[in-house]
Order: sequence, then structure tokens, then C-alpha cells
Amino acid sequence: MCRGGPGYEVVELGLVAFLTPRGFPKSFLCAFPLYSVSGQCEPVCAQGCLNGTCISPGICQCHFGFVGDNCSSQCSCNKHSNCAGVSKPDVCLQCHNNTIGKHCEKCKPLFVGSAKGGGTCRPCREFCRGNSDVCLTGDEHKKALENPRLFPLDTSSVQNEVSEGPTEENAVCVNCQNNSVGDKCESCLSGFFLLQGKCEKCQCNGHADTCNEHDGTGCPCQNNTETPSCLNNAQSDRKDCYKQQASSYDSLSLAV
Repeated sequence: MCRGGPGYEVVELGLVAFLTPRGFPKSFLCAFPLYSVSGQCEPVCAQGCLNGTCISPGICQCHFGFVGDNCSSQCSCNKHSNCAGVSKPDVCLQCHNNTIGKHCEKCKPLFVGSAKGGGTCRPCREFCRGNSDVCLTGDEHKKALENPRLFPLDTSSVQNEVSEGPTEENAVCVNCQNNSVGDKCESCLSGFFLLQGKCEKCQCNGHADTCNEHDGTGCPCQNNTETPSCLNNAQSDRKDCYKQQASSYDSLSLAV
């Protein structure tokens, strides 16, 4: 361990220790100017790095989407790409975040959203609640239904034929799966109800085929059956009421 003798002291800068005369300026030991706040040798960029980090004296490493000596210029790429430089802010080098276009202003096919201004493009499967991989605009979907041979709806064809993904406002999910229906695959087919985000078959114990699509209750009981008084309980106790649909015989049938 390095120890200072009479008239000397140990100066630690980061992981390095120096034996110097007492009062010897730390800045003389630094390859970079001494940063007064941390007391460590760190590079200084006199011009400042507004949207970046000083990595070497006078040199900034700009954050994504910014350019310039002091990282003050933002690329015209909707926050999805770096650009060719201060003089070419609209020359986007590589679109990220599932975006395409000259300025990364559009979502890729099979993605939904608005890429402008740093917006998000999310997969159709996420938008369609896990029930479809394909989504189109309403007009594109209509055209495909009118002429399915010219406009097939498989993922490969859509990816090659469609120029961009739809916005959330005009997106239509195609061929909803898992017994779901609706423009966003948000509802269930008749005879199914939503249970933890999925469409499950109505559980009417074989005495009915339909139920309330939101909670599985309301089976139109047949064969002299009825549903117990579960629905009269507090809302917090009703989550399993779907299991008790048409589960007992009504009092009149028992009296016969």
C-alpha cells in the first residue's frame, strides 16, 4: 500500500494512487481536465453536450436521434432513427421500433399505431388480444373480402402487398381465432364468454348453449333446471358464478 512520507501525500484518482508533494495540484495528474464536482479525472467538452455525453475532450457522444458537436440538433426521423448529420437531418440511416418510410413515419405491415412524433407501432397480435396476427385498414379488409384470390390474408401476402400498417383508429383484425369476434377480436362467439381475457365455452351443465359473454352467467336454463342464488351475492363473490349455471333442479320439478 502506498503511504505518504514527510512532505508527501497519497492522491487517489479513481483506481490509481499517486504519491505527490503535499499541495501538488491534482489537475497535473490528469490526462483530462479535473472535474471539480466528483474530484475525478473526466473529459470536459467546453461546448457542452446538450443531448449526449462527453467521452473525450471536446467530443460528445450524442443520444439516439441527435447530432452535432454539442448534440443540439435532432434528426427528422420521428425519433426512430439516427441521421446523416447536421446538414442532412432528414436522411434517416435505419428505422427502428417497427417503423418504415423515408422519415420512419409509418408502421410496418402487421403492426398497428402511429409512428409520427415518436409514436408506437405494436404487433397486430398484441392489438388483437392474442387472437390474430393480421390487421388491415377497413378499406383493405373490405377489398380482400371482395376478391380473396387477389388479396390473400395470410401473413406473408399481407407483409408483401400492404405498404404500411393501420392506425389504431382504422385497424381491423383479420380471421379472429380462439372463438373471438369483432374488429379487435374483443368479443366472443355465441356460446362463449370472456374469462381472464380468453373466450371460454359457456358452462351450463348441458342444459343451455348460451350465456352472458362478459361473465358466463345468464344461461337460459332448460330441462327443469335453475341457477342457485349466486348472483345475489356481493360483486366480489360473483366471479365464479359461471360454474353454477343450471346446476340444480327447480322446486316445481322436484315437487312433481
